[in-house]
Amino acid sequence: MKKIILFCLMVAVSLTLSAQNKKEMQAIIENLQTGIENLQATVSNQAQTIESLQTELNQTKSSLMMLQQSLLTQQQAITDLQTKQAELAKQAATANPEAAIITRQDSVANFYVRFRAVEDWQDLLPMVMDPEGVKPLMKKYYEAKGYGAKTLKYENVKNDVKKIKNNLYLVDNCYVVVTSDGFKVDWKGSYMHYMCDTEALLTKPAGTTATIWYNASINSWSKYTGWNSYFVGRDAFVKAGTTLDKKLQALLENGRRNIIVNLRVNTDASGDKFLEITELVSDSWSQY
Repeated sequence: MKKIILFCLMVAVSLTLSAQNKKEMQAIIENLQTGIENLQATVSNQAQTIESLQTELNQTKSSLMMLQQSLLTQQQAITDLQTKQAELAKQAATANPEAAIITRQDSVANFYVRFRAVEDWQDLLPMVMDPEGVKPLMKKYYEAKGYGAKTLKYENVKNDVKKIKNNLYLVDNCYVVVTSDGFKVDWKGSYMHYMCDTEALLTKPAGTTATIWYNASINSWSKYTGWNSYFVGRDAFVKAGTTLDKKLQALLENGRRNIIVNLRVNTDASGDKFLEITELVSDSWSQY
């Protein structure tokens, strides 16, 4: 009897455990099914997102191709317009040279053509730097050498314009300065080298000074010990090793150069006069 009861108890426990395991298994299965459904929903959403992004990408590519085509069309239109403008400018230049003025160099050339066409030298005064200061020099120069207007062709002059610096141009050996009042000729820089006479200066009393525009050079010898010699129409001297001497040596070491210097008539130990360079005014013939 006890065995039967024990057997029945074992069967009952076994059935209880089996039922409990089935519930747990069922719960696990249900959780897995829920997880799968969630994953499927996520995959579906991502697939829709990818599809949407692909559509946007295709639309963007299409828009980019349209923009590229539009850019090419506009570039071609600009090229055609530039070609047409160049043709019109060439035609206008043939009919009227001043119509071809585009750059500052062109304007300088046009100004110089007008400057040289002036009939009376006194009418040049509004077109030069420091007109009151240079008027007596101009009078002396033109009385000695004569004055004559000259008709120049703009097409020839414009190719002869050389930019020295932002406010200074050289054309036909004439310096043109850019000012707030327009273009002006640096008359001293352009013409004073024709008037420099260092031989005549040496006949003046000791202490006489003058400013000289000259295409100067270094002399390889000097008659005075401790002095270096330079040629500015005749020999002129600077104390060797001074700041001025070093400047001139560096400036003229490669050969002749247009410079402006101040000179003074000096005397040596024997009382003979010589020319001393006292200042380098400019490393070109223009002070502007």
